[in-house]
Amino acid sequence: MSKDVLDSWGLKSRRRSNDGRAEIVGTNLKREEYIARTCEGPDVTEHDLKILDVGNPEKRDADAFIGFYRDERDNARKNWETSMDDEYMAAAEQVVHAGLHLKESKVGYSRSYAAAWERAFG
Repeated sequence: MSKDVLDSWGLKSRRRSNDGRAEIVGTNLKREEYIARTCEGPDVTEHDLKILDVGNPEKRDADAFIGFYRDERDNARKNWETSMDDEYMAAAEQVVHAGLHLKESKVGYSRSYAAAWERAFG
């Protein structure tokens, strides 16, 4: 599908030699080549096409533009919030595990300790 869309927009895709990422390339009125988008991976995805479509000057729609980037921000925030869940759970398990093994810690109470505390601070 992306090839048909690119052809209809007068664009083509190519792969960069240095890192293998795809580029979407067009030609301006002076017949000079320009890079419309550098993709995240080796292929053009629907997300790349959506970014180009939202930024298309011929189809400017402020609501679509703002909505797209608002959704991108919200998705990035959700991904960031959940990205550390496994690490947080592992740390919490260690704390709970340590807290439940009270026989390994030496905490106690005695009347002589309490009496000494009262004499010193009471």
